[in-house]
This record gives sequence, structure tokens and C-alpha cells, in this order.
Amino acid sequence: MKEEKVQKKKVKQAIEKGNMDGARIYAQNAIRKKNESQNYLRLASRLDAVSARMDTALKMNKVTKTMGNVVGSMDSILKTMSVEKVKNPKKKKN
Repeated sequence: MKEEKVQKKKVKQAIEKGNMDGARIYAQNAIRKKNESQNYLRLASRLDAVSARMDTALKMNKVTKTMGNVVGSMDSILKTMSVEKVKNPKKKKN
């Protein structure tokens, strides 16, 4: 962005001096710098998107592991409990 502005100033100065060939070269440089800037912004956006997807994948992986542990714990608890107690829990007496 800064380089683009510098090149634009050079274009203006070259035109004021009547140096059209130099102005054309500076204008091409300014256009190239602007395109480079836009390409860097696109790349940064893509990297942010990939980073967000990676972060989501890591979180989902943790959730999956935790759920696996919970299911394993529940399985072992259910094996130690009787089915009748699970189906018909004792009612509280008033």
C-alpha cells in the first residue's frame, strides 16, 4: 500500500515534468503493487479460514474422545447395576 502511494507520486511528478515514458513505468509499478497487496489480503483470508477449520477439527476431536470416555464409564456403571433398579427406582416414602 505504501509502495503504491510512492509510485503514484512518482507518476504525478513525471507527468508534471513531461516524462510520459517514466510516468507509464511508474503507473505500471503502482498497479503491480496494488495487485500484490490484494493477493496478500486474499492469502491472509484463506489462511484464516484454514486456521478456523483446523481449530474446529481439534475441538471436535477432543469432544469425540471425551464422549468415548463417558460412554465407556457409563457402560462399566451399567454392568454393575441391576436392570431392575434402573427400571424401577425406589420411591421415596413421605
